[in-house]
Amino acid sequence: MHQPYFPQSKPAMEDQLTFPNPVRESLRARAVVTKIWPYLLVVLVVVVALLKIFGLRGFNPAYPIQPLSGDGYLSLYVAKALGENALLHNPRVGAPLGLDYYDFYQPDYLHQAILKCLDLITGQAMLAVNLYWLGSFVLIALAAFYVFRRFHLSVGVSLVCAVLYAFTPSHLMRSFNHLFLSAYYVVPFAGMVALQIMFERPLRLKAVLGSSDKEQRTTRDRSKLIRFLWFTIPLAIVLGGSGVYYAFFSMLFIGAAGCYAILRQRNWVYGMTGLACAAIIGLSTGAAMLPKAIYEMRAGSSAQVADRNPVEESVYSLKIAELFLPNPEHRIAKLRAISQDYINTFPALNANEGEWSNLGVVGSLGLAALLLWPFLRVSRDQYDQLMKFILILTLVGLLFTTTEGFGALFSQFITAKLRCQTRVVFFIAFFALFAFGIVVEKLIQRLPPKPAFQVPVAIGLGLILVCGLYDESFAELHVPHQPLKAAFQREDRFFQQIESVSPVSGMVLELPYQGFPEVPGVNNTDPYDDLRGYIHSKKLRWSFPTMRGRPDDEWIQNLDANPTPILIRNAALAGFCGIYVERQGFKDGAAAFESELRSLTQAQPIVSPDGQLSFYSLTRYTQALQRATKPDEWARLVHQVRPNLVLTMVSGIYGQETDRNRSWRWCNQKGAFEIVNATGHEQKADLTGSLTGWSSQKASVWFTTFNKTIRVPLRSEGNKFDVPVVLKPGDNRISFRTDSPRAPAPNDSREMYFQLSGVELVEH
Repeated sequence: MHQPYFPQSKPAMEDQLTFPNPVRESLRARAVVTKIWPYLLVVLVVVVALLKIFGLRGFNPAYPIQPLSGDGYLSLYVAKALGENALLHNPRVGAPLGLDYYDFYQPDYLHQAILKCLDLITGQAMLAVNLYWLGSFVLIALAAFYVFRRFHLSVGVSLVCAVLYAFTPSHLMRSFNHLFLSAYYVVPFAGMVALQIMFERPLRLKAVLGSSDKEQRTTRDRSKLIRFLWFTIPLAIVLGGSGVYYAFFSMLFIGAAGCYAILRQRNWVYGMTGLACAAIIGLSTGAAMLPKAIYEMRAGSSAQVADRNPVEESVYSLKIAELFLPNPEHRIAKLRAISQDYINTFPALNANEGEWSNLGVVGSLGLAALLLWPFLRVSRDQYDQLMKFILILTLVGLLFTTTEGFGALFSQFITAKLRCQTRVVFFIAFFALFAFGIVVEKLIQRLPPKPAFQVPVAIGLGLILVCGLYDESFAELHVPHQPLKAAFQREDRFFQQIESVSPVSGMVLELPYQGFPEVPGVNNTDPYDDLRGYIHSKKLRWSFPTMRGRPDDEWIQNLDANPTPILIRNAALAGFCGIYVERQGFKDGAAAFESELRSLTQAQPIVSPDGQLSFYSLTRYTQALQRATKPDEWARLVHQVRPNLVLTMVSGIYGQETDRNRSWRWCNQKGAFEIVNATGHEQKADLTGSLTGWSSQKASVWFTTFNKTIRVPLRSEGNKFDVPVVLKPGDNRISFRTDSPRAPAPNDSREMYFQLSGVELVEH
């Protein structure tokens, strides 16, 4: 058996003989076709599987494949924002200030670049998302097939394992809701690099530097290493932009392979190459996060967005049992019941993505064979050596990501941001199907090399593929597309009606208020349903979403908290041209709210065909209000209501508490305020309030603005403060710190040092 990677190519027979040019070109073309046809066959099989599993015959990709909700709308939002060059700052949402997406930004530049290209070509977010999601099945299968063939699995075995890998249950479950997580075509290449590093024989440094006596072998080894580097370094950069989870797990496996090469094989050249590759992945991911880091340096970090707790790692960790359990939505009722019984027995541990991390029958057999391999009597050929390396990588993944594994220590002492350890399932599935392919390949090699056995082998592989796809898929994927298309079109016409009666670039207030991101829906709504307005419209500006913990979000919350008459009045003064009502977000279906809305605005609503959405124009109401108000008073009211200066307590300040006499907020030792100046010019103001210390010990609080620090003494009876600030247009930050001792509260996990109350921002 040849070396598993980059085997030394030998001159083809047609290149060794002398042929006339037409004959030689014909032979070369035939060689190219011989290399390409297996990949075309993979594409054909994947397309047929997609048509069958999802029932795509007659499907129009410009409309949803499955019912839209929740994260599906978020995928569409990202696609449309990319097409409008508005992902990081989008003026068409988060009205009136616009949405800064930095707090929720992920290093997905590989997927974002492809999705943006598709959006620019198609001009439709829905079409771009569908093409990328359906294309992910093809790309994943092709990537896995390429890697399997590089390790000398036969065409038939490679095809079966690659197609089954593309249709793992976790991929089918995610649909386009987790669009970028579904595009895991980089995973096989990460596994390929890790295995090559472990497979390569030790290469001395002096051979790389060209000082070896064995010149021919040295040149060959050096050339092989150079080719490996030319492949690995660009791949590492791509992996860094494939999403933080796939980047991190690629670092884990490639780094583990590098350590194995150094410690076990004394192969310093390839071992250090692996560690360097892991470092490049990390640096690429870090570089992709620079916009977020720069934004947080200017505006401060938001503790409310993507805040993770180490406990969550255990909930979202990998469960080995779930790798072997049947699909929770399996087509066979008895198998479905087995999985559901397990989930119901341990609901606290399985109410997450983990219930979909099963590998299917074929993948489970491969993982079982892999784990049993050390106990079996094997032939010790290169397939067995390959199995050993795959087993080592699999154990690394299981030990790190399984419940209370090393990932728990990583979450506790390094960072809890990577909580969903179960997303390693695509690496585990790749290794498991790779192992299954090796076992099948070894069984086939035991058969006599006679043509009579080729047909039964082909039939057997075909049965494995068909049964495997049946086992991995589930009936709910086959959704009638005409009703989905009709519903999407009706929804689109509803929003076009809203746009037709609204001014260009008019602002629409969406009610009830819904937090963003990762906030449960209000009453009977899903979290991101209010993104529909932006997705379907072309010119309107929408109040949802605003980023949690930021000034614009607090402004919208305060507006929504007013009684209906004041809410409508302030919305009109703030410049909103209409109110969009998500009726399911109200306990009574918005009956009481809309009754007041009709009475006050005298507007007839535009209602969606399903009766769940309504829109009330504020144009006539605003005109009547302006006619009834003196110009000077109108200008004063507009200035008072619109978010000219918006104050937010960004960090180090806890929620408000009250008693009969007063209200206050406990503060940490350090914290910050953020002030957004939306006036468009420099503005002077005073930050005022009161500080209260808990101890008689002498202490102070220091407020730091752009160019000065102001000290305010802490007193137990309370002490007012007045911090003058000069606010530049945009985001402004005021930080504070104290030398007060921590308040003793043994039953309270908060770090409390002093109390803050009555905070206001007074314009000059």
